[in-house]
Amino acid sequence: GTMATARLGSGTADSTTFLRGDQTWATPAGGGGGREILSADRAYYIRTDGSDSNDGMTNSSGGAWLTAAKANEVIATLDKNGFDVDVYMGAGTWSEEITPRTGIGEGTVRWHGTLTLVETATSATVTVGSGGTAGTVTKTGQFTGDTHKGLLAYFVTDDAYRVIYSNNNNALTLADFAPSATTQDVAIYSWGTIVNRITMPVGVGNFEIYGIHVQGDGTYSLYQNAYSAVTVYYCQFNDQIFLYNSNNPFIYDSYFYETAAIPMVT
Repeated sequence: GTMATARLGSGTADSTTFLRGDQTWATPAGGGGGREILSADRAYYIRTDGSDSNDGMTNSSGGAWLTAAKANEVIATLDKNGFDVDVYMGAGTWSEEITPRTGIGEGTVRWHGTLTLVETATSATVTVGSGGTAGTVTKTGQFTGDTHKGLLAYFVTDDAYRVIYSNNNNALTLADFAPSATTQDVAIYSWGTIVNRITMPVGVGNFEIYGIHVQGDGTYSLYQNAYSAVTVYYCQFNDQIFLYNSNNPFIYDSYFYETAAIPMVT
């Protein structure tokens, strides 16, 4: 039927409001008036001093969220509409499990950990490593002892990270790296963001993880359910990785803690 314009009052029917039978205006249940459609890339922040009552869009204690669960709750309501969503976790330890949500629409959701600088070597000597041939990074007076094993080497000229497989006074060993410059600055990082576990729900795709230490729950660090897609870059895993009927699982330049069980791929 029809309704006289005068009876509509001051409200306006659109994608975020509707007129109820009692002729009062309201928003759909769930708040916010429905699914947000992105018109640009979106960044969210999580910090140990944040709060889930914040909007998550400012990297400060008054703007960032406290939990990964809050980020996933919000992302699940988004229509990415061809844009990407980046979630930046600050340094700290989160005991919770991350169960990623990616919303709907084209676009990629990326989670980024915070890396902690350990040492910087200016004009280090870099040799090529490929396949079974190890590459090396040497700098007299640096990389002392053997404490760098399992950390990340960042090559400034190449803008690339590689895991350090061994360290023996002034020399780091790593594989599968062909540097563009054999003399370049190299920074050593450890993982500053630690989470309990990452579990990929069934059918969640276009999800990437960068620079996070996933300590595991005693069984798994990363559990990927059927028909989900995840790409991992320079992370550390302390427990097994389980991949079940996965779409395009890729893990690059990551470290599997030597005392953990052998990673399992199914």
